[in-house]
Amino acid sequence: MLSTNHVKHIIMDPFCLRQFPTRGNSSPSSSSLPCSPEEVCKQVNEFYQKNSKLSDGYAPFCKHIFMPNWMGRLMTSYCAINKDNEHLIRTSYAARNVDELPVLTRYFPKESIQGLEANWLDIILYHRDQIIKEHKDMGKSDAKMITATGELPASDDSWEWAIVSVKSQTVDYEIPMEPITVLRNALGTEYGGSGVPLVKENYLSSVRFWENHAVIR
Repeated sequence: MLSTNHVKHIIMDPFCLRQFPTRGNSSPSSSSLPCSPEEVCKQVNEFYQKNSKLSDGYAPFCKHIFMPNWMGRLMTSYCAINKDNEHLIRTSYAARNVDELPVLTRYFPKESIQGLEANWLDIILYHRDQIIKEHKDMGKSDAKMITATGELPASDDSWEWAIVSVKSQTVDYEIPMEPITVLRNALGTEYGGSGVPLVKENYLSSVRFWENHAVIR
């Protein structure tokens, strides 16, 4: 049973560092964040201490915190597709890190289009048990987690939830994950997924959204 009653401090998984241009991501994209990982941890914890509600995610080990955007002018990392911009869409095989299998993706190049101004942040969290399992399966049991004041080993028992992604958006609810991410998750943790089996209903819901939208990167 995953408990959310006892408020422990929230930390950050190193997987999320890809969103910080100076910390693990040498190629800034539309999902890059204009602050430090430590500042994100600080702001999220301050918000969580006052609003200790976690919204359910796609699996029991996944939760969300929806908080107002405090980072200043931040654009969404996706855009609706229309007849005026569909010619800008590109495709490529991409992986989010060196341990993942590259998968076919479609996107708008960030140089050619801009998203909407984001007024909400979706803070995506994974439970400690899932993080430790994925680290073990990926051969990264010694990975260091990020906190508001530094680092600590994943084995430290002072935390229960860790940030794995931050999405800038215009709504205070979850936007469906891309269909290819649903498929990757079903592959298992050894391939960079979470090991959650594909649910047809959820997959088709994802398709309905993303057939009319594309990420910006």
